[in-house]
Amino acid sequence: MKNWLKGKTIIITGASSGIGRELAKLFVCKAEAKVIGIGRNEQKMKALIEELADKQNNFTYQLFDVSSEENWQNFASYLQKEQITPALIINNAGMMPPFENFLNVSIEYGKKVMDTNFYSVVYASKYVFPLTEESGGEANIASSDALLSVGGTNYYAASKSAVKGFSQALRYEFTHKYVACILPGFTDTNIFRDIEMSAKDKKRVSKIISPVDKIAKKIYRAILKRKKYKVVGWDAHAFSMLSRLMPSGGAKIVNGFLSKAKVDMFAGVQKKEPNGKK
Repeated sequence: MKNWLKGKTIIITGASSGIGRELAKLFVCKAEAKVIGIGRNEQKMKALIEELADKQNNFTYQLFDVSSEENWQNFASYLQKEQITPALIINNAGMMPPFENFLNVSIEYGKKVMDTNFYSVVYASKYVFPLTEESGGEANIASSDALLSVGGTNYYAASKSAVKGFSQALRYEFTHKYVACILPGFTDTNIFRDIEMSAKDKKRVSKIISPVDKIAKKIYRAILKRKKYKVVGWDAHAFSMLSRLMPSGGAKIVNGFLSKAKVDMFAGVQKKEPNGKK
């Protein structure tokens, strides 16, 4: 497998934890690339630098909120001022709200989800994507929820579906560049930080989510192979298959299974009519 990113500069959002952190380690230590991590937690960034040991000189970071357009404009100006030409930007940063019925989620909170998960990708594409090398580009991390949406994930599903559609459009608008969309399934990251789970829920959920290092390695290999579309994780592959074979019925099967699962965080997602019917 040819390493087209050796010695090149890669930008990774959400690099302080989860998939972004694991990708930063892989690209610095295995691909021998230079990584600029973007996040908001400086303590975690410094901890990552310590973990990189003798490779730490190939990792730097910028602290800013990716949901702000102005921050991306300033970051693009910084790259130009420092004469940094990135080969790739990996748009990985994201947030997942608690599982809730749509009527229980405020419009304001929904906009926050869209700004973080989708518009951050738009801003990165608008201001940093044009600065990448001619054969470089971007890899956008969507979700299996963009393949088959789960009840209770309304805004999250919308944001990740938008990332998927946006990436596909860019791929055909910039055929000379590398534009990828990667769709991982449920992964053991701190994306669940806003979801309160009981010990029972955590135990049950741990059986279906994939280890973050395993998912990151698959994403890493997909990018090195310049894959433009990649589904990652056993559940994501199941969603992909069901969405192709049963566009309507597949969603019904998955959501029916989740509604019957004895997991507290899924409770209350479906609204009931006064007569008790769903």
